[in-house]
Amino acid sequence: MSDISQLEDRITSALDRIRRGLEKLSHDRPDVGSGSESRGDLWPSDPEDRAGAGSAGDSEALTAKLAAAERDAGELRKKLDEERQATKYLEDRVLALKARQDEQIADLNRTIDDLRGGFSAFEGKIDDLRAANAKLQEQSDRLRKAAAEDSVDAGLINAAMQAEIDSLRAERALDAGEMDAILRLLEPVVKEAK
Repeated sequence: MSDISQLEDRITSALDRIRRGLEKLSHDRPDVGSGSESRGDLWPSDPEDRAGAGSAGDSEALTAKLAAAERDAGELRKKLDEERQATKYLEDRVLALKARQDEQIADLNRTIDDLRGGFSAFEGKIDDLRAANAKLQEQSDRLRKAAAEDSVDAGLINAAMQAEIDSLRAERALDAGEMDAILRLLEPVVKEAK
């Protein structure tokens, strides 16, 4: 942005030089169209001064300065346009990066939501395992009590076996939930690696 302000300052100074040159040129030449002033009021009285007042050398010098100032102004405008294009490119680039960043943030938020859902399901499986283990413990206690009294019932043995099977199923479901959670965590890493 400082380059743009420098270019604007250079253009302004070039235009000021042009304006001063034009003012000097208009002051050096008499206003021939007005008849109210005499020629002696407009031109110096000394013939040598009159010869230099409107000479072609002064006009050529001013024309050369004007042409140089116009070239400078043209170059400065060109540089200003280049800076504006560069600024526009950078602004577009920033917008593209922001859009990409917003997309990545949205992806991360979706991943977090998925993980939260997975963890809540995982917590449900842990609760199922706890309930199955509590049932297994209760059935094991009944079976031990019945074995101590020598009154082991086949139904009691079946109930204890069923409780143990339920406990094993709940444990397997918990293991599967852990694996799902791990796979969900690794999935974005694997996608990035590809």
